[in-house]
Amino acid sequence: MLTRLTQGLIGSAIIVSIAHFGAAPAAAEDPVPSPETAASASHWSQGTSTLTLENTTLATFEFEGVRHFPLFADKTVDGATTYAFDVVGDPGDGTTELFGGISFYRDGGCAIVSDLVIDPAGDTVTGRVNFGEPVALFVLGGGTDEGTAWHFTADGAAAFNEELGITSLRPGRILGYDATAID
Repeated sequence: MLTRLTQGLIGSAIIVSIAHFGAAPAAAEDPVPSPETAASASHWSQGTSTLTLENTTLATFEFEGVRHFPLFADKTVDGATTYAFDVVGDPGDGTTELFGGISFYRDGGCAIVSDLVIDPAGDTVTGRVNFGEPVALFVLGGGTDEGTAWHFTADGAAAFNEELGITSLRPGRILGYDATAID
């Protein structure tokens, strides 16, 4: 009895969703991807970019009660907190697009940082905070042994402060150091 009831509910849900959303188009109607698109799709990850969070910024986050975790990225804590992102897109266009993001959160606030694009020519890192419009969040600083510094821009610091309900981040403060390796 329970099995037939479950099957009936599942069948009804399928019928309602097809009636509401329509059936999927036939395969013959799907557009044929260009050779460039097909080539990039077969090489999903073009390398790895690691971001090691800066110690004084980590201390500030800890003081403010801000925690962080990866979104479709790897996080390691081994003397330093490092996030590793897959590089996607076409590195030949001069930018580095990162897959994934970082969620910063505390009681009463959250800043989900995603769609990060490193643009060495413009010395910026753009991204979205809480899925909003892309904005220049960081300015690239000089290279060090740790990597290239990501300094908060005025817009980046303001977005983090507003979404997290804090006031301690200022333009110029370093979030971390990036090192990118393209395959």
